[in-house]
Amino acid sequence: MGSVNVWGLGDEASSTSVDISGQLRSKLDRNRDEMRGNLKMNGFAITGLPANINLIEDDSDAASCSVCNELLNNGLMNRVCKDGDDITGDLFLQIGGNTLTTFGCADLTNHTGFSLLLGTFANQIQYERQDQAPQPIKIVSSNGTLFQLNGEDYLRIGANANRCIIAYKPLKLMEPIEGSDAATKQYVDNNILKQVGLIPLLSSPSSNKSGHIVTVSSQFSSKYSGHWCFGPINDWATANVLSNFWIKIQCPFPIFISKLQVRGRTNGNNPTLWRLEGSNNDSVSDVLLSSNQEIVGTAISKYNVNQKPPVLYKYYRIFCIKGNGTNPGLSYI
Repeated sequence: MGSVNVWGLGDEASSTSVDISGQLRSKLDRNRDEMRGNLKMNGFAITGLPANINLIEDDSDAASCSVCNELLNNGLMNRVCKDGDDITGDLFLQIGGNTLTTFGCADLTNHTGFSLLLGTFANQIQYERQDQAPQPIKIVSSNGTLFQLNGEDYLRIGANANRCIIAYKPLKLMEPIEGSDAATKQYVDNNILKQVGLIPLLSSPSSNKSGHIVTVSSQFSSKYSGHWCFGPINDWATANVLSNFWIKIQCPFPIFISKLQVRGRTNGNNPTLWRLEGSNNDSVSDVLLSSNQEIVGTAISKYNVNQKPPVLYKYYRIFCIKGNGTNPGLSYI
């Protein structure tokens, strides 16, 4: 568009030429143009903006003040407050570029606690800071605690009907050190059962780590102590007692014996009529086995102890009614 002649009321000779192409080029188009600088409205308002949220079609649309207030109020109503509000959906924490994301409470003082509820107050993981150690983590449960791995049950601690600890998989224990430590089957097989029965090697009549105590009715000397039958290093020999002599072992707890292995002295001074007795009060004894066969010293003799029903005893005694030689005794039990 070029120059425009504007005709006035006067003569044609008084006419002037006005160029408006520059103004047209600097105008703001109704679509897609950008304005830089201040927009002076001189008290006039922009009309035609969306009246509510539902009329907004695009994120870049302009909105009226009322719509902005509506958006703000909706955001405030759906926000999670620092105290008292509940989240009705899933809450995920993103680790982003960090190596560790922490969720919990880090400012506990003595006798204050932090709990993670698991459905109800009766099921929670709880920690309460104490004045001094120990500082245990408490797992509160209304019906026990079940540990699973890959969908399989491994360990359950307590239940309403059964409050014991149940292991669904084998427990791997280390070798016992303290007296109250649990022992593994492998340890028992290698260190207890291989010694024939439940009585291990004894190093003295009474000062034994296993808690076994050996007493006899007679012994020739300390060199022929009764505990050597459980060594075996030497023999147990009486001091020329040929009848009614005995050797007794006290166990740390009642045990059941189903077999007996025994050997006499190599010099032939052995019991010839004897019996095996069991007792739980060291006073009244039950006869478990009787024999009129000599316990020879050339080989180990094996006997079955048949108890019906089986009974556990704390004291076991081999009572010898008769013996031969001068100092009868035994070399192995």
